[in-house]
Amino acid sequence: MNRYEYRVIESFCKECEIATYGISVWLRQSGESVEVCSVKDISPDKRAVLELAECCQRGQVSPVHLMDVIKDFLQQLTRFLLIIDIMTRKVLVDWK
Repeated sequence: MNRYEYRVIESFCKECEIATYGISVWLRQSGESVEVCSVKDISPDKRAVLELAECCQRGQVSPVHLMDVIKDFLQQLTRFLLIIDIMTRKVLVDWK
């Protein structure tokens, strides 16, 4: 039985001095693993990328759809950060 395995990969930007995390997809087949694809630099948030990889693993997302899943993930993350920013600004205004 073929099964996809999702792994978190780490990259380091020397110019930025920051680690970023991506995902590599491996196909386990007949006791062997072969890397099918990888996407680097998804986020500097290791925990978020780990959760994304675990979700893909559980759902056995096909590598063909990985970029769509990452795009949706980044859109949700951006919305969340915008909400946090708006709430923080409102708290600061109310606090003054």
